[in-house]
Amino acid sequence: DRTPYYYCLRLKELISDRIDLTMNDESGALLKGMLFGNKNGLSYETSLAFRSSGIAHLLAVSGLHTALWCGLILSVLKALKAKERASAVVCIIFLVGFVIISAFTPSVIRASLMMVSVLIAPLFNRKGDALNSLGLAITLILVSNPYNALSISFQLSAVATFGVLCSMQFQEKLFSATCRHIHLEPLRRLVNSLLASVCVSVFASIFTLPVSAYHFGVFNLLSPVGNILCVTLAFYGMIFGFVGIGVSFIPTAITKALSFALINLTEFILDLVTAFAKTIGNISI
Repeated sequence: DRTPYYYCLRLKELISDRIDLTMNDESGALLKGMLFGNKNGLSYETSLAFRSSGIAHLLAVSGLHTALWCGLILSVLKALKAKERASAVVCIIFLVGFVIISAFTPSVIRASLMMVSVLIAPLFNRKGDALNSLGLAITLILVSNPYNALSISFQLSAVATFGVLCSMQFQEKLFSATCRHIHLEPLRRLVNSLLASVCVSVFASIFTLPVSAYHFGVFNLLSPVGNILCVTLAFYGMIFGFVGIGVSFIPTAITKALSFALINLTEFILDLVTAFAKTIGNISI
């Protein structure tokens, strides 16, 4: 039956087919793993390297991905001096689209509910408390189904969102110290956006590290470094890849050239991530 869920699956299939058509096998499989959690196309060596290096959570669409996207969007909007209510609306609209594009993956729904609970207060002219909102979302999810506490994706969602929230105050201090002598406003915004994305990646990775190590059975002494390097790179690769694939559906010369450039850049970044994972994975304990 042509239900909304059917069309979500068709959209997911259409994007997957376009990735297969425009990208090489290994990079395309890695991009699909990060976007949809589909790891079927990955080689055994790559999957083993991601597990051994402690970054296997990149291939499971969960709270980490949701938190990274939302953290980046909110940081960019803040740098652009957008109002709090407008930022919340933009982020909530993105979350709805992210849930749809992931074909209503339960982990994405749970993570999105957590983020919405954090973002909804400004819409009612209330000053929200992010940690209290997160606690409320976790409580509601566990009350609805206590077995969610045993879910790896739920645990990753909770700790990744908590990590992003903890990074906000640190971002302000880091931006203040770094950009104190930068007077050009466009350059300040660019630096702020880059610092914000790195901070969000680092904090989300650090907070998810114990959960990933426990469930995937591998602890790597270099995994914090691997997460800092690989998560940030992979996140940018995922952004460029998603935009490149999306632009490829527009049949104009300019969009084809842009799509070609973005997809090649995505392949380079994802190949670099895989190389880092394999190198770090060889030192696993």
